[in-house]
Amino acid sequence: MTLATYLVKPAKTNLEKARVLFTWVATHVRYDDAAFNSKNYPDYTAEFVLKNKRAVCEGYSNILLALCDEAGLECKKISGYSKGYGYVVGSHFTETDHTWNVIKIDGKWKLFDVTWASGNGTNKGGKLVSTKKFNPFWFDVNPNAFVFTHFPENPSWQLSDKPISQIQFEEMARLSDEFFSLGFNADSVYHDAVDLKQTLFVETFGSAFPIDCSKVPYKNNLTIGEEISFEIKSDYADQIALVDGKNWYYFEKNNNVFTLKHKPTGKKLELLQKIDPKDPDFKTFVRYRAAKS
Repeated sequence: MTLATYLVKPAKTNLEKARVLFTWVATHVRYDDAAFNSKNYPDYTAEFVLKNKRAVCEGYSNILLALCDEAGLECKKISGYSKGYGYVVGSHFTETDHTWNVIKIDGKWKLFDVTWASGNGTNKGGKLVSTKKFNPFWFDVNPNAFVFTHFPENPSWQLSDKPISQIQFEEMARLSDEFFSLGFNADSVYHDAVDLKQTLFVETFGSAFPIDCSKVPYKNNLTIGEEISFEIKSDYADQIALVDGKNWYYFEKNNNVFTLKHKPTGKKLELLQKIDPKDPDFKTFVRYRAAKS
C-alpha cells in the first residue's frame, strides 16, 4: 500500500482526498531554510522530500503532485511569480520564483499552495527563518483572491473569469490570506481592483479567532464626516471597538453580531476586538485612513 492510498482511505470524495494529502504535506514537510539561504538546492524529487521531510516550493509541489497521482487525482505543478517572502512593493518580475499546484475536482481545476500552507518566514539578520504553522487558507483558494499574490507563467492558469496581465499583477496591491480570512468578498475586491475602482485597501492584521468583516468597508480611504455602518460577526469576541484618534466607540452586541454607525473625525481609524472578558487588552484587526472629501 502506498502512502497516498493509506492517507485517502477514509476519504469519500475527491475534495476530501485532496484535503488529506494537502494537509499531510503541509504538516509533515518543513521549509528548507538552509538551502534557501545558501542557494545550494538539492534535487527536490518527491522521493527526496518524502525521505528528508524538507523542501522549498519546488519540492512541496513535486510531492503533492506525486501523492495526487498515486491517489488517482489529476494534478499539475504550476510555475509563476509570487508576492511572498522578500517581495518589495512595485517590483517587476523577470524570472519565475515560485511553484504551486492545481487539482481537478469534479471536472474543475482548483488552486492550492501547500508551501505557503506549511508556515511563514521572517527575515532575521538577512536570513530566512521559517516558522512551522499550518494555514488552511491555501487549500482550494478562490482564483480572484489567489491572483493578488500569485501570477502563473501561463496566464490561462489564473482560472479567473477576468484574467489580468503581468503588468496589472505587478501594479495591484498585495492582498494575502489575512485580508481575505477576515471575510472580505474576493470577487468584489478583485473586480474593483481590476477596474481601478479601488486601489487602496484596508490594512489588515488578521485574527487568531474567526471573524466576519464582509459588511465593513474594504477600501482604505474613508471620508471624514461621512457616516459608515459597520456590521461584524464573531462567535468569540467579547467586545469590539472603533478607535478614532483618541476616542473609543464600542459596538453594540446582539448575540454574535456587532454593529456601529460612525462618522470619521480623524485621519486614522482602527477596529479592535477583545476575546477574554478578563483581559483588558484589545487587539487591532483592521486599520483605515480617512481624509476630507
